[in-house]
Amino acid sequence: MTGRPRGRMLMGVDLLEAPVVIKDSRRLAEFERSEIERCPPDFDRNLAIVEALWQEARDVSSSAIRADIASIEVDIRWARAINHVR
Repeated sequence: MTGRPRGRMLMGVDLLEAPVVIKDSRRLAEFERSEIERCPPDFDRNLAIVEALWQEARDVSSSAIRADIASIEVDIRWARAINHVR
C-alpha cells in the first residue's frame, strides 16, 4: 500500500484506485438483481439513515443561518461605525 490516503470502498474495491466504466448494461442489471437478492432491504436501518441525514441537514442549515445572521450583524456594526450612527 502506498502512503496515499485511500478513497471510498465499495465491496472491497477502492473507488479512487480502480475507475470502472460500465459497458454491458445487462451485466449491470444482473449484478443489481443478485445484490438485491443477497441483501434484502432493511427498512428500519434505512429509516434510521434517512432520519440521521435529515437531522444533519437541519443542524448544518441552522448553523449556516446563524453564521449568516452573525455576518449581517458585523456588517451593521461596520456601517454604523463608518456612518457614525449609534
